[in-house]
Amino acid sequence: MKFILKLLLAPLMLVLWIVEWALTLALKASAVVCVIASALFLLSGFFYFVDGNVQNGCICLGIAFLLSPYGLHYLAVKLTARFIGMRILLRERIYG
Repeated sequence: MKFILKLLLAPLMLVLWIVEWALTLALKASAVVCVIASALFLLSGFFYFVDGNVQNGCICLGIAFLLSPYGLHYLAVKLTARFIGMRILLRERIYG
């Protein structure tokens, strides 16, 4: 019975592994892009403050925080880690 279950869930495990690989690759690529965009928004926010436009400066700093490694990227890393944990748990329960 367990052998049949292993055979039936093997394609699912392959799909989960491919999704994990794609998410990890996307996180690595987005980290570089988001850090560069965060730095640009930080600089523009600073220049808005110097220019006297406080509202736009605050908006740019908020966007810079969201694009920083502590904003949306941190949330994506946590969600990917949960996904990987669920895949490993499923693998251990079925093939362990």
